[in-house]
Amino acid sequence: NIYIDKTMNLERLLNMFLIFWRNRKIVIPIFLGITIVSLVYAFIVPNKYTARASILPSGPGTGPLGFVAGWMPGVIEQLTSGSSISSFLFPEIFKSRNVVLAVVYEPFDSILKKNTGLNNLAEYHKWRNDDKAYKGFLDKSDLSYSIEMGTIKISYTTKIPYLSYFVVKTWVDKLEWYLQHNM
Repeated sequence: NIYIDKTMNLERLLNMFLIFWRNRKIVIPIFLGITIVSLVYAFIVPNKYTARASILPSGPGTGPLGFVAGWMPGVIEQLTSGSSISSFLFPEIFKSRNVVLAVVYEPFDSILKKNTGLNNLAEYHKWRNDDKAYKGFLDKSDLSYSIEMGTIKISYTTKIPYLSYFVVKTWVDKLEWYLQHNM
């Protein structure tokens, strides 16, 4: 049986409190300083939320060689028929002006309209023309791809978490829209 001496623990706690109390001229200013610095930091640093999506294109183009595996048949097919878009081109399609502007001007859903009072991403960021909207969108987004893994990763950062999600979801939807209208 293990016996715990509760009086010993209380005694240690009391001794620790007395040490803090005797050194209160040092302990209290340090505690207040840390608290104030933490609060100032919390108010100064803006909240940023990032939504991310990883896309693994289907069909030829996935697998250990990723986009390269889908690129060669796509090039051959384009040379012969001219009616196919290879998954190797998806990163460029994501960054294309048509797709980006379609995302920027996509009407907000009812949740975002209610919370922001705005109609689309261009209004939210106050992008007055297509050039500013295109450049601004690419500045706030991130797109990377791995040829080895065959994946595309996209992300978007805003101060509203649901807006980040909406933009990434719309961006993926606009890729599908682009492919349907250009095949």
